[in-house]
Amino acid sequence: WRSEGCLAKVSANKQEYATLLTRDARLTVRVAAMSQYGHVRNQFAVGMDMPMPAYQLLSRTLTKNAHDFVTGKVDEALAGTCRDASTARMLMRSGDNLIGSMVAVAMLQGTAQLFTDMLATLPADHVLPANCMQAFAPPVQEELSVCNTMRGEYRSMTGGMSRSMQNERDKSWLRAVNYWLVYNQEKTEAGSAETFARWCSKDVASMLRDDIAIRPALLPVTESTPWSMKCVGNATGCILTNIAAPAYSDYQLRLQDSGARLRLAGALLWLREQANDSVSMPQVLTTIPEKYANKRRNLRMSDDGKSLVIDMYETNRNETWQVPLPPYL
Repeated sequence: WRSEGCLAKVSANKQEYATLLTRDARLTVRVAAMSQYGHVRNQFAVGMDMPMPAYQLLSRTLTKNAHDFVTGKVDEALAGTCRDASTARMLMRSGDNLIGSMVAVAMLQGTAQLFTDMLATLPADHVLPANCMQAFAPPVQEELSVCNTMRGEYRSMTGGMSRSMQNERDKSWLRAVNYWLVYNQEKTEAGSAETFARWCSKDVASMLRDDIAIRPALLPVTESTPWSMKCVGNATGCILTNIAAPAYSDYQLRLQDSGARLRLAGALLWLREQANDSVSMPQVLTTIPEKYANKRRNLRMSDDGKSLVIDMYETNRNETWQVPLPPYL
């Protein structure tokens, strides 16, 4: 999903990919069926050791859609790609664990990249499948918030920690005494709840509406040192809670970046409808509706004029994301 040049890779090895897709035919049907559902739930007992779905298998339809496109099944490929985008958005909305939500982010990135690569090779008057406009409609807030995911993470973390500590206490009376001195389950759950609840606050919801990059400095401070009064009798619980807290900001930023990708893909669809030789692209970009662009993301053309570019908030991999402009734009 994060690789570029998918169409070129498949086009250069059509037969090899055809063989792979024949082997995976039943799997791709099952992946496609995911789009029929409104949510996903992992019903195993929560904990750090609970089984997880094989999310990576969802990427197989990306290959199928690319192969359909380069072998002439253009409308089928477009419809499949837009269906996958809808599946990714469903996973983003309903994610009850961090892994699933981040897989959804990667899936949306891959399908949005493939979709815009496809558009770059098609004429402006090529009619798109009906499901594409909805698949790349501007995001709603519940798709961009990490709140539901954090609720699931809280249940998983506290449940897993409780069982792990219980196993340690059961090993010997000495360990039981040790953990009685430095670990308190109730205090740990309370401290963890305070950390996770930040992501469901009204302040965070307001920042999401304005597409403000939600970084740790903008959130209430909840960390405690093991030597504070808050951690008396629970030094181990405080340490474990504080270790995880800083990482969660990047996950929220990734969801916000997914919203930016949706808006950019939607902007490209809007631009297809505005194609006009008498108006330059820089001029058209000044009139683009706000639901597709905002000043914070700095939507712009690339230096060579061949792509649209936006800034990313989570920059560990890339500082920008860009999509190719069709020749008529």
